[in-house]
Amino acid sequence: MKQNPKAFETVQGIIKERKTEKILASLDAPLKADHNLAKLAQELLELAAWAPFHKPAHESHRQAELNSVVPWRIYVLEAKDCRSLLETLKSWAKDDPKWLDGKIPSLIAAADLLFQVTWLPNPAKAESETLFEGDKDNMELIAAASSAVQNLLLGATARNLPNYWASGGQLLRPEIFDYLGIAKEEIVLGSIFVFPEESRTLGSVKVATGAWRDKRGELKDWSKKVNLS
Repeated sequence: MKQNPKAFETVQGIIKERKTEKILASLDAPLKADHNLAKLAQELLELAAWAPFHKPAHESHRQAELNSVVPWRIYVLEAKDCRSLLETLKSWAKDDPKWLDGKIPSLIAAADLLFQVTWLPNPAKAESETLFEGDKDNMELIAAASSAVQNLLLGATARNLPNYWASGGQLLRPEIFDYLGIAKEEIVLGSIFVFPEESRTLGSVKVATGAWRDKRGELKDWSKKVNLS
């Protein structure tokens, strides 16, 4: 295959441009959920589909509606569904105020899309209190699902849409698994938020960036050429 410098420059630019952009809206004045997002969600999911994976998901994860061999699952909420989720959190917060703690509710109040991404651990060989067995096979499954997440982020960046990979916060709780129809055997790898392009300039929201983007150091700080001759 011939080299394609233009394609490399395009990919290089998107990777370098990708950054954390948290759009935080008021819980009492969420952004309007008036975008038609089905096509965008489909396009981003198709990018995630091409992430590399070395091992298939264990057959125990392939007995339900979502039966692919890929070791990840993605649950998609469009803007209107995000606002419905926000209202549910507000309702639950009447009994448990922690549902509205932190940034997650404000992110849900602003998001055009929320991808709840899980990875599929191999069944444990023995009873244990740990979330999953820390073996090589599971490590490879996590790496594959992480690649799918990166594809989502890069696709959103290519569309000039603010995006953020959150660890999950309240969205890790069992009640959310039940509410969104996520199997309890799955493990959330991240909550991927995609926001409207115009949200960067809205006066009604707060925009927060990542703390580590400019602190990764130079190549020499984390890579080393190996000389064997």
